[in-house]
Amino acid sequence: MNNIYKNTIKISSHYIIFIDTLLVLYWLMIVLLMGFLSDKLGVKKLMAGSALSVFFIAYPVFFYFDQDLSVERIFISQITLITFCAGFCGPATALFKELFLTKERYTGIAFGITLGQALLGGTTPLIEELLVIFTQDQKTPAFYVMFGSAIALLSLLGMTKIELWKKKSVLAYSHKKEFPMEA
Repeated sequence: MNNIYKNTIKISSHYIIFIDTLLVLYWLMIVLLMGFLSDKLGVKKLMAGSALSVFFIAYPVFFYFDQDLSVERIFISQITLITFCAGFCGPATALFKELFLTKERYTGIAFGITLGQALLGGTTPLIEELLVIFTQDQKTPAFYVMFGSAIALLSLLGMTKIELWKKKSVLAYSHKKEFPMEA
């Protein structure tokens, strides 16, 4: 978005930093709110709802700001995406603790987060810029966002199946002294 702000709308770098700062502050507040909501609604329900929402609103949001490239439209688009994405990221830390045993938790979470951020977060601006360059359409990155939300939703569904398998295997071995996995 900074590239659009600078090259298309022609606003100063200072104003771009100001906009980015406002967006980060909003992100901080909304992530805390979504973490609180996940305590009330359930972590996986909120995350699945957010991933599904992002999948369906990504293209309309990109379509909205592409109709009239202005600071206001882009800002509203970013606020909208931030709100729905925070519903996934806010409760994610609560979900991470369920993925790993206590003795493996630090390594598993740290490795998973940093690898994901390096591969996906680090390359996202490049991939989205290339999509726009190749297609000459500012809305094309919406499909990349939709792809990411689909992967997130499928991952959540896969985790639910793994949890059911764990419960069945613990119940099957509950009469024995040794369990096949630690709880």
